[in-house]
Amino acid sequence: MQFPAVEMEKLSSLFSTLIAGGRNSSAPAATVTSIFVYPIKSCRGVSVPQAPISSTGFRWDREWMVVNSKGRACTQRVEPMLSLVEPELPTDAFDADWEPSDSSYMGIYVLLISFSCYK
Repeated sequence: MQFPAVEMEKLSSLFSTLIAGGRNSSAPAATVTSIFVYPIKSCRGVSVPQAPISSTGFRWDREWMVVNSKGRACTQRVEPMLSLVEPELPTDAFDADWEPSDSSYMGIYVLLISFSCYK
């Protein structure tokens, strides 16, 4: 679900007011300088120029997770080497109107690592 631009402006205004300590000011209270999305929970993040917001947060953020053969989640808390797993999505995947197709992909780059959560 994508939020209309008007709703995003209202949300932005609300966040600015909250960050400014309740003061209504024409000057921005905060400036976003970078956005990171983590498509696979506990793996390396992807820096993106924009990230559409859905009902659950940024699009593609923590959509997938690594699990062991018993279906239990592996996280960096147990397996710090997960930070070396680098997901890659098509750049246009972060456009508000992009939808996956049969030719869409997600690349995953990883060194040869032995994860303890699989032992």
